[in-house]
Amino acid sequence: MFDLEAELQKLCASGEASGPIDNLTINQAEMQLDVKFPSQYRQILKKHGAFVANGVELYGILTDKNDEPSVWIDIVEETKKLKEWEQAGTEREGFIPFSDDGCGVYFFFDTMASPSTKIHAIGPGIDKFVSDNLYDFIIKSSRNEFFL
Repeated sequence: MFDLEAELQKLCASGEASGPIDNLTINQAEMQLDVKFPSQYRQILKKHGAFVANGVELYGILTDKNDEPSVWIDIVEETKKLKEWEQAGTEREGFIPFSDDGCGVYFFFDTMASPSTKIHAIGPGIDKFVSDNLYDFIIKSSRNEFFL
């Protein structure tokens, strides 16, 4: 049987991660965005933080915000920036971007479904529900198995 969590752990180990995030920091980020993150995302943040592995980037929560540009994308700052830019999808209540494909398509959590996971892809010519499992989404994305 295919173990999504074990597969995700292997993928994360093959890439780079910003490091674990504590519950207090996660709760503060949720308060800043006025949402509750899906439980799968919270688990990934607690174990890995932001990460990049095999072409997949997952936004995280940055705790060390110095003046230097970061390698990692902060989900709070990215959400605020994209809302300011009126990026498609950000006008929807509870939609929080957590990743992108590098070509203008953003992947959003529908946090109105939390603690469950609901992922939507929104970008040029694309507006659709793509997954209800973050682990599966990340693994399939790393294998280029999602066709938008």
